[in-house]
Order: sequence, then structure tokens, then C-alpha cells
Amino acid sequence: MKKILVLGGTGAMGRYAVPELLRLGFAVDVVALDTPRFTHENLTSMIADAMDDAWLEKQITETRYDVILDFMSYTLPRFKDRAELFLRNTDQYMFLSSCRVYANEEVPVKETSPRLLDASKDEEYLKLYEREYSLCKAAEEDVLINSGKKNWTIILPATTYSTGRAQLVTLEAGTFVYRALLGKPVVLPIQAKDKPATLSWAGDVGVMIARLAGKEEALGEKFIAATAEYNTWGRIAEI
Repeated sequence: MKKILVLGGTGAMGRYAVPELLRLGFAVDVVALDTPRFTHENLTSMIADAMDDAWLEKQITETRYDVILDFMSYTLPRFKDRAELFLRNTDQYMFLSSCRVYANEEVPVKETSPRLLDASKDEEYLKLYEREYSLCKAAEEDVLINSGKKNWTIILPATTYSTGRAQLVTLEAGTFVYRALLGKPVVLPIQAKDKPATLSWAGDVGVMIARLAGKEEALGEKFIAATAEYNTWGRIAEI
């Protein structure tokens, strides 16, 4: 039985990836600030702060994991240190990037499509690479790609909606659902109205991610995790 450590395993995608990992026969250790919604004989829940470097290093060096699935978000400097730690202590490190790294240069978008970090000519924008989400994720991908190792898998989920989480273009649920419930208008950019949205149900994306775990052919590769169904942002706003 392969052993997997899931960091942030009770979040939007992790809550669906973990049951699938158990179904696939993994022994799953979940690290989160809350407990999973269910119990299982092969599930161990650890209430801990996955950002605690000392705790995490002790955990993954004392318990040798076949796979580490990482749903956490990092600043670029911190990720550089963590990437080395992860790659040294597992057979497969699964990193969550984002489909937002890609530039609007190729249709359909593929794993090899140009990224904003590579394609943008906006010098002021590119200066934000350590803290702007799309640029930071791409730079963190490069940390893995340039590490000299191949025991990583980069996953680029579509924008996902889940229990307690939804986005409408750039607005979070806490803004647009709150205003809708009060009968107040929600202002969205007209440029997004007829654009296809990448929204995918986290239950589907979580299963896709879980099925890449422990797969030798997934090492050193990038995978976009998205469903084939799409709607425009305008249609989603109507819904």
C-alpha cells in the first residue's frame, strides 16, 4: 500500500481528492486545520499548521511518503526552500499550479502553451512576479522544472467551484453571493461577458488529481485538470 501525505486536504479540491485516493488504495495522511468529514481505516487526520516548517520537515523525514500532494499556496522565496525539501523526501511531489498562468496566445490552451510570465511585454506587470498569483505560480513551476529532478508532477486546475467556494470572474462568493442575497447589483467587467469560463466542479477536479498520484508516467509532466463543459461568464452570472 502506497502512503501519501496531503497538505491542505480539507479544502475546495482536497475534500474530493482524499476519498478518491482512499478508493484507489492509498494510505492517506491529511494535514489541515480541521478534520475531514468522514473516517476510514486507511485515513489519518493530523490537525496541524502545514506552514510550520519545523513540524513538516520532521513529519516527512521520519515518515517516508511515496507521494506528497500539496494544496498549499506559497510565496516564491518560501516555495524554493520547500521544493527542495519535498523533492528530496518523496518519490512524487504533486504541485498545484493554476490554469491562470497561461497567456491568451493559443486556442485551445495546452500544457505547452505560452504563459503570462513568458509572453507578457508589460514590464510593470512582470515586476510583480513574486506576489501576483499567475506569475508566482509560473515562477514556482520553473523552480521544479529547473531543479534537476523529475520526481514532480505539476497540476493546473481550472477555476473550481466547491462547497463554500465560488468565483465570478474576479469576485469571490463572499462578495457576489452576499450582494445577490440582498438584491444588490454585482458589477462585472463587460470584457468578460462573452468569454468562455474555465469553471469546473471541484468534485471532478479532485478525482482527476487523485488519479495522477503514484503514476510513474506522470513524473516530470504538467496536466491541466478541467472538465470539457464550459459556459461564458455572462451565462454563469445569469445562473
